[in-house]
Amino acid sequence: MITLGAVIRGDTGHYEVVAGECARGVQDVQLRSGVPGGLWRVDDHTVEQALERSLPDETNKGREAALTRWRCHSASSRLARALDMIEGVIATFNDVRGDASFAPVAAKVSTFTA
Repeated sequence: MITLGAVIRGDTGHYEVVAGECARGVQDVQLRSGVPGGLWRVDDHTVEQALERSLPDETNKGREAALTRWRCHSASSRLARALDMIEGVIATFNDVRGDASFAPVAAKVSTFTA
């Protein structure tokens, strides 16, 4: 899950409440769904500052955060596939040998992927 947001400070004291509730809401969704993610919130003082920070260039912090989360997800997905493959090779090897000499290794791989 990728959550992006911008909170503009403004002239009232509501900023802290809004920023805190954003974080709490994202956390609640993650806990209920079981889907990991992150909240990247850009805190700005004015609308102009928020617009300036969202330009389609290297200064766009929301884009940077989303790309970082996507890269983390891609890396963890590749790792999970590799561990599944290792677990399959160990199971095949145990079947061919007719024993469970690599069962402790398979159990450790399963524990790591859980």
